[in-house]
Amino acid sequence: MLSRQQCRDADATAIGHFGIPGIVLMENAGRGCAELLLSYSQIPSEDQATLVLCGPGNNGGDGFVVARHLYNAGVKVKVVLFASGESYSGDALINLRALRHFQLPIVQFDNQWDDKKIESEFGMIERSETRWVVDAMLGTGAHGHPRAPFQSAIGTANEMDVQRFAIDLPSGLDCDSGEPSKTTFMAHVTGTFVDRKIGFQNPAATAFLGEVHVIGIGAPPEIVRIAQPPA
Repeated sequence: MLSRQQCRDADATAIGHFGIPGIVLMENAGRGCAELLLSYSQIPSEDQATLVLCGPGNNGGDGFVVARHLYNAGVKVKVVLFASGESYSGDALINLRALRHFQLPIVQFDNQWDDKKIESEFGMIERSETRWVVDAMLGTGAHGHPRAPFQSAIGTANEMDVQRFAIDLPSGLDCDSGEPSKTTFMAHVTGTFVDRKIGFQNPAATAFLGEVHVIGIGAPPEIVRIAQPPA
């Protein structure tokens, strides 16, 4: 199991020791999540509609990759950004720029949206009712209670009659302690990278994780041993 710092160390090891570029790691992570989500779907891809909520960091970048692969599989996809396009950088920005060439709606979350507006933006995708919501908002590095606008988005997503998928871990759940915040994304499925997180052992985390699957990012298995040096 990995702590918050060990997650960072695993990425750094994959890049620095094994020579795998960060953009490749992000691609592998996002593609793995998309494939896992599709494996849970009981209806044809063209009848699905998936909302992907993308935060400002690499977790959001993973969401862009997920959106692209779902779109390529025939799923109706809508992406909601929780940062301005100009504020993205690195691998996340590369994937956002690529996604803008695809024929799918990408909208910027507006702090002025009231509950009714959030519900309407989240609830429909190209005249189809949303069936999945993907949480790519806050990653393992997040601490404390989610602030605006994330708490409103999480609250609305949790109230929707949909399937919910968390990338790496649900937003609002602490990676190390497993303690949920007052507002925490309640996933039915969590696709976590490299290894389960230490906080997942906390019984309080169980209701928010749903079914947990470990997704490889293209690095060899010994990456876990290197990221978890002996005490």
